[in-house]
Amino acid sequence: MNDSLSPQTPLAARIGLTDEDALSASAITQATLTERQQILQQAIVHGLLSLALQPDDQQFTNRVRQALMPDQNAFTQNVIAHLAPPALKKSRKPVAWWRLTALSSALAAGLAILVWVITIPVVLASATRSASAVWHQLPKNILTGSTIVLSSGLAEFDLHGHGQLIIEGPAELTFLAANRARLTRGRISLHVTPAGRGYIIDTPDGQIVDISTHFAVSVDGKGTTEAHVIDGAITARANNTTDTILLSQDDAAQVHGGQVKKLAANLGEFYTSLPPMTPTTPPYVRWRLDEGQGTIAKAQSQGFDSANTDLILRGLRPDRLPTWVSGQQGQALDFSGSGAYAASDFPGIGGTSARTVACWIRMPQDFTTADGFAIVSWGHFSKNKFGSVWQLSLNSLPQDGAIGRIRIGTHGGMLVGTTDLRDNQWHHVAMVMYGGVRPDIGTHVLVYLDGQLEPISRRTLRSIDTEITDQSHGVWVGRNITYTNDRQLHPQGFLRGQVDDVVITAAALSQDDILRIMAGKDVK
Repeated sequence: MNDSLSPQTPLAARIGLTDEDALSASAITQATLTERQQILQQAIVHGLLSLALQPDDQQFTNRVRQALMPDQNAFTQNVIAHLAPPALKKSRKPVAWWRLTALSSALAAGLAILVWVITIPVVLASATRSASAVWHQLPKNILTGSTIVLSSGLAEFDLHGHGQLIIEGPAELTFLAANRARLTRGRISLHVTPAGRGYIIDTPDGQIVDISTHFAVSVDGKGTTEAHVIDGAITARANNTTDTILLSQDDAAQVHGGQVKKLAANLGEFYTSLPPMTPTTPPYVRWRLDEGQGTIAKAQSQGFDSANTDLILRGLRPDRLPTWVSGQQGQALDFSGSGAYAASDFPGIGGTSARTVACWIRMPQDFTTADGFAIVSWGHFSKNKFGSVWQLSLNSLPQDGAIGRIRIGTHGGMLVGTTDLRDNQWHHVAMVMYGGVRPDIGTHVLVYLDGQLEPISRRTLRSIDTEITDQSHGVWVGRNITYTNDRQLHPQGFLRGQVDDVVITAAALSQDDILRIMAGKDVK
């Protein structure tokens, strides 16, 4: 026995593969199906050429005989009958049987290789980025048949030349082929490249087929499918039918119970991108609110002009200033809902720039729509200029969603969370807007509650372009950004509740960064 081929010897060496052969085999497993078919064709041609060049000697004949299976004779004759050139069939000159037998052997080997090439799993995708993703299952290599189970959060996948896919949890997605996947539940958005045109998404109720560019699909707990076209076109079909419906930009369809129903698209329901990486030292302003007395809350700042960034306690009446109370960390401010607020000359983050707003809040159990909903806000409000302000608040408008949920508004656009915060308990809230060329409140904002990603119950589309150059004030805490008249006490103009440790950064912070702030640590 050769000790050099012990069980510890690499498999490639034990079966007679050289290092070069092993590397080639490894490369094949990473190739696409089209590439593997090309490799197969070249391998068969190469094998047949080598057989044609072999000498007609007895030694080679014996080797071929030993290699053939006993039941291959019938197969060999069929190959000869069907594949031999006409001239060869008509020739009376004997043909060396080993050449034809070797030919059939090579073809049989080619068929075996074809089966292996077609059935071996292909690497279809790879995870590129995530935001607060909690994986129930994430295969290291996303191969044919791999299932992604995302409990919560967002994840981005590169489809290896076919496009880019974003999954929003809870979701379950199985990759079936290079241009096909099955969404069992959850939400996805898919940006298809020209090479990926025709990408298919199977769902419990039907099938969505890409025609061009960018679309989104959701599957709820009952299996109902919705498809929304962001750009380009798709087709939608219900199971057990052949009828399809064509959808173009801003169209949508619901697929359920064997029927397809056309809808108006609600593109704000889907995330189409993920936040960029957080800078090492993002600019920030922080008011810890630990003074406990006086009318000034000192600011900590980095990367901004530190002059006049302190918060000044104010009120529409001199006797209605915010009051100091015990907070989640040290001291905090209590707002009465009757004209009390705090103001800073710090203008906030303008334009389409990335930003994060975080703070602790405590809202009374009897909080109502008459109590106002401003927590932190800035920007220049104008009735005719949508998207120009920025405000973190509690929702007080029943037409926009459930009362008492966290709300982000930008005048003309908003999103609302799912958790009722009217419980007289301290909660940490954080809003992350990750900017970009044309950020939108419906697709570029994440909300964290007590350090965890908050599901969104409702959102609308509205481009973000915060105006800070023409405003007459800076950041407000406790005052609604839409009420600028100091002579009028509007019933929804001022917050009733408590606020602690307010942070504003000029960056889209990660979940780890938010957890640091939540623990009272420095921003970086």
